Amino acid sequence: MGIISRVRLRRLKGQLRATPLARQPGQLYGCLPKPAQRMFKRFRTRPNLMLSASTNFADYEGSGDLEERIWVIFKQIHGSCAAECTTQALQLIREVEGLDRVKLQPLGLYCYSSGGRDRGSNIGTNIKYACRQGTCTMATRPRSDGFRRKLTTGELEEAKQYRLDESDILEVDSKAEFVSSLANQRPICYGRSNHAILAVDWLPGDRVLFANSWGQNWSESGFGIDTWSYISRAIRNYGAYSIGSVLDPSGEADAPAPR
Repeated sequence: MGIISRVRLRRLKGQLRATPLARQPGQLYGCLPKPAQRMFKRFRTRPNLMLSASTNFADYEGSGDLEERIWVIFKQIHGSCAAECTTQALQLIREVEGLDRVKLQPLGLYCYSSGGRDRGSNIGTNIKYACRQGTCTMATRPRSDGFRRKLTTGELEEAKQYRLDESDILEVDSKAEFVSSLANQRPICYGRSNHAILAVDWLPGDRVLFANSWGQNWSESGFGIDTWSYISRAIRNYGAYSIGSVLDPSGEADAPAPR
């Protein structure tokens, strides 16, 4: 069981309206619009992942496995939400694949994706860094070190152990793809209102359960509800990325970090 109890989950899943994401003190925004050109393959290139065309998505209910595997909710102190949700996805996929629990450092991505300035970053660039470079652990680099310092040689070496598989990142464009991704235990990093969050389950009524990066005391243990009517518009600007697997640290040649 993850950090959210089944009682809290039932209560949250019964919530019909979206959880308010209004700016509050200490809760920073920072998701920049996606680039004009696609950064990854389209979800539709993997038809084996698609649910049947006859699926009633409005009434479809996911398995609930992903949210029960989340064991930590990050609390951002910078405009690092895109890096936070990417790192959350990396930790969640490691949990799904049965790998050891390690608390990873989102600022290990944000120190590169932000260009050294606390003005946010886009989700795709953070995912690229998570694939090609990875990030180190919080034990090695605590949040108190800030985001401006790049990773040291030792931290970069450690980060190679914690990377996403770039060949298994898919861009999501439609409701059918969004639901199909979650049905296949693939969390989705997506943007909305200049903020990035991680979708972990599809609920009846065209609703989505997401993990936020505003700490465990926000909403229900750090989780909230979003609606497809809003998501469908927001991802046109900010993007949505289905995360499939992590990279075997011993079996893949190093790829250059994105410029």
